[in-house]
Amino acid sequence: MGKKKATSTNPVVRRPNAGEREQDGTPESAYREPILRALIELGGSAHKNDVLDRVGTMMKDVLKDVDYEYHRHGRRIRWRQNAAWQRRQMVIEGMLKSDSPKGVWEITEASRSGLNTFPR
Repeated sequence: MGKKKATSTNPVVRRPNAGEREQDGTPESAYREPILRALIELGGSAHKNDVLDRVGTMMKDVLKDVDYEYHRHGRRIRWRQNAAWQRRQMVIEGMLKSDSPKGVWEITEASRSGLNTFPR
């Protein structure tokens, strides 16, 4: 199968790379430490919405106006979507568990012990 071509009736939507997303709002990497800290505060494991609510509180002075807009697909607030993309990267890097139940984010022991390396 070849690549589909965009037409006026069938646009091809491509997910931008990390650099393109970062220029519009708070960089995805900024969510890394708050995600870990939120998980620690929540006992190491929590439903994604509880984690995201806590991250939003932690980052209220960091997030930009554009971060509170809906993502271009209109289903999620931009900062919550970007935090979820960062969570996926953290799973790939072994910072969060990949085998947690659906909708649950869980910190790994390696991340828990390494959290002290983040500057305050």
